Amino acid sequence: MAQGSAGRRPAATGGIFRWFEDGLFRRIFRNAGLLLSRRVIAAVMGLAYLALAAQALGPAAFGALVLVHAYVVVVSRVTSFQSWQAVVRFGADCLAPERRADLQGLLAFSLWLDIGSSAVGAAIAVAAMPWIGPRLGLDADIVAMAQLYAVLALFMLRAVPNGVLRLFDRFDLLANIQLIAPAMRLAGAALALAAGAGLWAFLLTWFLAGLAANLSLMTFAWRELARREMLRGFRPRLRGLTAPHPGLWRFIWTSNLHATLTLAKTHGTTLAVGWVLGPAAAGIFKIAAEFANVLVKPTSLLNQTVYPELAKLASGGAKARIGRVVRRAGLVTAAGASGVVLLTALLGQPVLTLVVGAGFLDAYPVMILLVLGAALGLGGFALDPAMFVLGRPDIPLRINVCVTLLYVPAFLLLLHLMGTVGGGIAVVGAAAATLTAGTIATARLLAVRNPPATPAPAGTAA
Repeated sequence: MAQGSAGRRPAATGGIFRWFEDGLFRRIFRNAGLLLSRRVIAAVMGLAYLALAAQALGPAAFGALVLVHAYVVVVSRVTSFQSWQAVVRFGADCLAPERRADLQGLLAFSLWLDIGSSAVGAAIAVAAMPWIGPRLGLDADIVAMAQLYAVLALFMLRAVPNGVLRLFDRFDLLANIQLIAPAMRLAGAALALAAGAGLWAFLLTWFLAGLAANLSLMTFAWRELARREMLRGFRPRLRGLTAPHPGLWRFIWTSNLHATLTLAKTHGTTLAVGWVLGPAAAGIFKIAAEFANVLVKPTSLLNQTVYPELAKLASGGAKARIGRVVRRAGLVTAAGASGVVLLTALLGQPVLTLVVGAGFLDAYPVMILLVLGAALGLGGFALDPAMFVLGRPDIPLRINVCVTLLYVPAFLLLLHLMGTVGGGIAVVGAAAATLTAGTIATARLLAVRNPPATPAPAGTAA
């Protein structure tokens, strides 16, 4: 009896490891691991430069730094289009040599979207800062610095290069690029601290680091297109670009609105904390959020690596395999996320004291809540990509709209009632609601015998 029981355990354990015998499943986690290995290094450097900035500036000035950066990121991303998703989703159908012209047209269309939206984002960020800044508790000098920093939005041409490198499976290049900004910020923060420089030095460092990372990304993508001879005959024309891609515009608008609402629950929270509680509280919330990024970043990376693979499966009609990948990926990542939550609860306080000092210990309870919310998101990382590739981007959008409509007033109310801890509770609630709704919707969509091949109209019922 005991012998039979013992014989069954390796089989159960081996079943999980056998999942990785699937080449596609293994490739998803291999690519994510490649990005994550660099991301771990980047996260260590990120905590280091934030610690240096916090020690040099103090809670109030450090809060001003993160508010200025969050403001520019929010404006630039709200005004931009998530065209990298379109490059992957529709480009996966255009990889055959005879469709090279269609892929070039898709890239040209996405490039024009990037250029126009980055210019609009920079203009809005500069023009609105004198009105937004005082309401975030920023004085006139910091507002002027923020307007100069907002010029960075002009160089936010990241979407098409990201899509190109993901479409062609060049995650090795993406992994290396993501080290550029944190390395420059760490070096700049160390120099600024040694020189006794103020806020302007840290903002300049942040600006130059972001600029270098964006330019490097564009350069690598351009070289990859040239290597594949995709630039031969390429003309960034304006007419006839979307005709070979039915449903492209609907997909673009839907994915952009979905990403904008998601952004409201990430960088937007930092701005909301600054608006309600002031720069010092925003700095504390940012420190807690950086620790939660230990799980948020893998969620983003896994999303980016699973999306191209699921897009190719959907293009080939392998719907059953999509369901298996989604289920198995969720179980694997949920197990890892649970361990991180436990470690955060046990080691959070000594790590905070060591990294940023005792002055930021108020971030500990918020950090636990934000890490828990990030863990819930990591467990469901494959749900949105699955619904997107199955032609129903409107479903995650609707989930996002409903959750955001509940989350925003709850977040603001709990901030007033309970401070930053209340904001953390709202984050956990939003993550739990999103995971539950996404799981139900994906299961129903996978149960449909013949899902639509192209994105459905926004008014179509789930």
